[in-house]
Order: sequence, then C-alpha cells, then structure tokens
Amino acid sequence: IDYPDEVHTDEQECFFILEGRCKCFIGETVIEMGLGDFLEIPMHQHHDVKVLEPVLALVQRIKEA
Repeated sequence: IDYPDEVHTDEQECFFILEGRCKCFIGETVIEMGLGDFLEIPMHQHHDVKVLEPVLALVQRIKEA
C-alpha cells in the first residue's frame, strides 16, 4: 500500500511506527522508518509514504488555527 502525495495547509501531522517499515518522501528528502521511529511532517510540504512491510503506526494530526 502506498499513500499518495498530499500537502497539509492547516494541520500538523506526525507519526510513530509500532511495527513494520516504510519510506517517507518529504519534498526531496527520503526517510526510511521502522519500529520506534518518529517523524513530524512540516506543514506546506508535499509528502507521501511507500509501505515496505505492513505498518502499524500512531498518527497525530493537530489542527492549526
């Protein structure tokens, strides 16, 4: 499963990996993530995710005023 490119203009998104592996693409940056990794995605940045192994993650989105 891959999650398509998106941009958040009014919410902050971050996630913590509990199981599995994925690659996160933020602009030109590529970050491979696995168990215990945490990532905060800057607002206004294009990002997408490629799942390498089934992933279980905690996702938090905070609405900006």
